[in-house]
Amino acid sequence: MHRICHRKIHATFTERELLNYYHTAERLLENEEIQKFVTWVSKKPPEFYDGSKETTERRGKRRR
Repeated sequence: MHRICHRKIHATFTERELLNYYHTAERLLENEEIQKFVTWVSKKPPEFYDGSKETTERRGKRRR
């Protein structure tokens, strides 16, 4: 899986949601946000990567 896709999935769903329901490509594609992302990213070249910025909230959760 492309890194950008992997990051989007983990930004959208919790680990529990992935474990309990969104554990296949078909189920991931049921989600409207993922559908929009796939449409958007499919127009980009294969090597495209748009880095995610870590939010203040996420930074506060970082393990030290």
